[in-house]
Amino acid sequence: MTTAARAVLFDLDDTLYPEHQFVDGGFRAVAGFLAPRFARSREALAARLWELHGRDGRGRLFDTLLAELGADGDPELVAACLLVYRTHPPDLEPFTGVVALLDGLRAAGVRTGVVSDGYGAVQARKLAGLGAVAVRLDTIVLTDDLGPGHAKPSPIAFRVACRLLEVGPSATIYVGNDPRKDFTGARAAGLRTIRVGRLPDEGGASAIEVNAEDDADLAVDSFETLASTLSGMTT
Repeated sequence: MTTAARAVLFDLDDTLYPEHQFVDGGFRAVAGFLAPRFARSREALAARLWELHGRDGRGRLFDTLLAELGADGDPELVAACLLVYRTHPPDLEPFTGVVALLDGLRAAGVRTGVVSDGYGAVQARKLAGLGAVAVRLDTIVLTDDLGPGHAKPSPIAFRVACRLLEVGPSATIYVGNDPRKDFTGARAAGLRTIRVGRLPDEGGASAIEVNAEDDADLAVDSFETLASTLSGMTT
């Protein structure tokens, strides 16, 4: 008999909110930083960053833009752009249904939390920008805070979250969106897994491929569907 879930953990980016919101805010912040220095409009520079993102994907977008602006080979300016991007105050909105789902889980006595990769300070700013979500979580585990070697797909962060919630892995579900790293570690830690919504969009021409062996136990297309699915797994 399957154990009823007493905790649900979530990924953050593109699971609880659309990550393009953070990226757009970061591009606009960098564009605002560069615009007066190169006599260009903020709007044009932000639009160009999105064009480069679509063409090249993530990686060296600021290097490429600065080269186009005639500032190639300026590592300090690249670093400044990166800092502006990472430290901008994000204005984020969760996916439809997220807040209602968290409220429903709490009302049912189910504990909730986040397990997220990425730079800890950046992820903390994202959560601060998602205040209505953050206040509804019982624990937050940012793998960067655990030190090197503990990023997903390591199972350690999932086990730590379960310890903090005082709920066993077999009674915990992990909800994410990235089959490359979200589910193998959670499954290795003993959690059940669900993939929700969109696959990651990191720009460029390549698309994320879903390998069935690495994918979640179950996939749903919206938080409304997720809510009804979880209802049947937590009772």
